[in-house]
Amino acid sequence: MVVAVLGIGLPEIRASLALTEAWAGTLFTAIFVVAACASWSAGRLSDSLGRRRVLVGGGFSLGLGFGLVSTADSYGAAVACLALAGLGYGIITASVLSLVSDLLPLRRGFGMGLLSGTYGLGSVSGPIVAAAVIQRFGWRGATATVGCIAATIALIQWLRIREPARAQAPPRAMGATRAGAPNRNMIILAAAQFFGGSVFWITSSWTPTFLREAVKLTLDEAGVVMAAWGATPIIGAMVLGMLSDRLGRKRIILMGAVPGVFVVLAVYGWLTHPLALAAGICLLGLCKSPVPSLVVALAQDSAAKGRVGAASGLIMSMHYLAALTTPVAMGHLITWLDSMTLAMLLGSAVAFATFGMLVSSVRERR
Repeated sequence: MVVAVLGIGLPEIRASLALTEAWAGTLFTAIFVVAACASWSAGRLSDSLGRRRVLVGGGFSLGLGFGLVSTADSYGAAVACLALAGLGYGIITASVLSLVSDLLPLRRGFGMGLLSGTYGLGSVSGPIVAAAVIQRFGWRGATATVGCIAATIALIQWLRIREPARAQAPPRAMGATRAGAPNRNMIILAAAQFFGGSVFWITSSWTPTFLREAVKLTLDEAGVVMAAWGATPIIGAMVLGMLSDRLGRKRIILMGAVPGVFVVLAVYGWLTHPLALAAGICLLGLCKSPVPSLVVALAQDSAAKGRVGAASGLIMSMHYLAALTTPVAMGHLITWLDSMTLAMLLGSAVAFATFGMLVSSVRERR
């Protein structure tokens, strides 16, 4: 909801703080830079201090930071508040993924898919809440409302969550590698998540522009197509997550990644009718729905005893790193190739193919 509300209220925020488009865009950067740094650290911290304590701290940080944005009267103040919100954002994702892994150790795929589904619901409900509140109380009322929602959820978590006993990390043996150091699978999956996340951020950041400028869809038609793209991963993540508990994470991820390359070619190279594009985008959303949920689950399966939090945080930090770098890189690629169609084809297909090749080299532990 935080990201969705910031996006829907950005025109009003930009006008209120007298920001250019470029400077307004850096408000998102303030969230994801801090979230990328906080995620891995929070995962490791939850391994030692406990999931609930870290999760609740992140929830209050997110609520306080985003709520205080409503009081900002300058760009610097807004960035500082959003940085605090980003700290909570990164802490929440790493700790809640680790907590669900502890709660459902034999059904991690279902648990990670459920989290992805509820994240998608927040993305859908965020603009609805923002639009209703902005019309009556302005953008400051919308950020304050969502900040209060985040703080309330954190309070409920503190009062109601009963954290299960966690596996303790084994003591470091003489001559062993540094405690908490990523193993081979972890390094490969971190790289895979960067490229898999890149597909998501390429689609979310540049596909609406591609639909309107290259395909010449109207604003309403482009909106319908992107809505279809946003809805399918909610269902796909939960269904594929349950299947991965039975058939294996690696197999399910590759069942999306391999066809995903061809779906990208169809969406950005062949399809032009709005209904055909909507169907293609739905397939693309389904193919990418295991990212990041099943990549996180596969990393948790591969993590050393007592290191599930560190694994979860590492994967999510790479997801946020992709959010920071991919939209900018695609902008440069579009300028360099002087063709949005070719750039979308090349960028998305290469990212999807690289993601699939990296996942295929992982040694799955069932």
